Amino acid sequence: MVDTVKNMVSRMDPQQVRPNKPHTGGSVSPAVNSAATSAASSVELKQSVIKDLASQPPINLEAVNNIKNAIAKGEYPVNLDRVSDALMDAFRDLKS
Repeated sequence: MVDTVKNMVSRMDPQQVRPNKPHTGGSVSPAVNSAATSAASSVELKQSVIKDLASQPPINLEAVNNIKNAIAKGEYPVNLDRVSDALMDAFRDLKS
């Protein structure tokens, strides 16, 4: 998922995302200016959120530590049927 976010940020061109500018040929109501300003700030906010998410690892460290502890204690359940099925599926995909 983070790879998707990182790829999305790297593909984004800040020049393509521009706030709407009012036409110079006439008067524009304050509501339109307000909407354009709001849309521009919304785009900037979304870009900053995407950058923040892309800079952080997509790992829940608490869950990872719980799994590590369970494995160390021998209490982590492993469904051998699911593991073997997944390995066979991967092998078949390689053969195709």
